[in-house]
Amino acid sequence: MAVVYFRQNKHEDTITMLAESFKFKLAILSNNHLDIAVSYCNIGCIYLTESKYEEAISMCEKSLKIRLLILDHDHLDIVNSYLSIAFAYHAQGKHEDALPMYKKAPRIQLLVFDHNHPDIGLTFKNLAKAYHKLGKIEVAIFKYEKSLKTQLSVLDHNHPNIVTLYVNMALAYQDQSKHEEALSMYKKGFEIKLSVLDHNHPDFAVIREILAQVYHQQSKRPFLSTRIYLEFHRHFLIAIISILNNLIII
Repeated sequence: MAVVYFRQNKHEDTITMLAESFKFKLAILSNNHLDIAVSYCNIGCIYLTESKYEEAISMCEKSLKIRLLILDHDHLDIVNSYLSIAFAYHAQGKHEDALPMYKKAPRIQLLVFDHNHPDIGLTFKNLAKAYHKLGKIEVAIFKYEKSLKTQLSVLDHNHPNIVTLYVNMALAYQDQSKHEEALSMYKKGFEIKLSVLDHNHPDFAVIREILAQVYHQQSKRPFLSTRIYLEFHRHFLIAIISILNNLIII
């Protein structure tokens, strides 16, 4: 029944059903039984969905404590607990607390998975975002690069995750005032995005406008060639045309 409520996005009802099931389990199982850990985890995940992060952390930590007692320390359920706790901290902006949880996950994943497994790529991306938020830009870029290498080996090169990584790397370089590197990453990401969008799609104009702004910033630097300035105008004009096309009433 809890699954039905969850699929209907009735999260409060889902928690109620899980809590009733949990009470029944506690009456017949030991407090350190693996099923108890699963119940804590399930309730924690619902709290995450509800953005009730403190409650989610409490449930996931209880689940993790039991799992560490019972399971091998390289078990993937332990990874899931670490990542759930990390996500809850990250969502609250508590990046110092999220980072240790994120760091523990790949240590286990690398023991279990092939180094090119997509889950490892996603974990490196999350690690990079945490480092980026903490201002550790060099480390963030290194982790983004590891994530990109992994994901390029298993995903289509026009996959949305690849676009996101290029843009995240561009933002990191921009924070270091490394404008050439930032521009290169923006171009790679946006060119993939533009290749899969219809020219009348609203995002097409937005992306072209962002590219134009980046080129415009570059054109203000005296040692750059007029090519940069011309690229700004090219993207700006395409953006304007696309915006006008979207304003036409059919």
